[in-house]
Amino acid sequence: SNPVNVVVSNNFITDVQTPGANNSNSQGAYGIYIETGNGYKIYHNSINLKQQSQTTGISAAFFVVSGSNLDVRNNIFNNNLEYDNGNAVGRASIGVINYTNSTFAHLDYNNYYSKGVVGIKGSGDINWVNPANNTVFIQTLAQWRTSTGNDANTANVLPVFVNENNDLHLV
Repeated sequence: SNPVNVVVSNNFITDVQTPGANNSNSQGAYGIYIETGNGYKIYHNSINLKQQSQTTGISAAFFVVSGSNLDVRNNIFNNNLEYDNGNAVGRASIGVINYTNSTFAHLDYNNYYSKGVVGIKGSGDINWVNPANNTVFIQTLAQWRTSTGNDANTANVLPVFVNENNDLHLV
């Protein structure tokens, strides 16, 4: 399909509120969520998911259900949520449910930080009920790089913001 040429850039997204859900991604906390599409450009965004009402389920600062030729660079994807339902892996910096080799045209120069896992990389068959037993939950940045072939220049550092509530410039 033809690229949509949608650019999402220079945003601060924080304090996302959601109840969460045990068996799906339908009620999770997400900073940027792409349902489907081709050619989105995601540049220079700061996402800070922090303690809120979610107590179960999946959350990710950047989440893609299905997409292709996405250009994602120079973002901060911070998932600092504190909930723990025994499935800490449900908290991720980046998540892609239907990952393919064409999902990303460019994915690099980002910063991923999460109190759960760095990434979720699925092929549509993610075990939402017991994600701890699912190999698509990628623990470290090194494992994410190996699995995706992307993010050679991406960091894994806890960002320090001027104010985590309303000013996501770095200190």
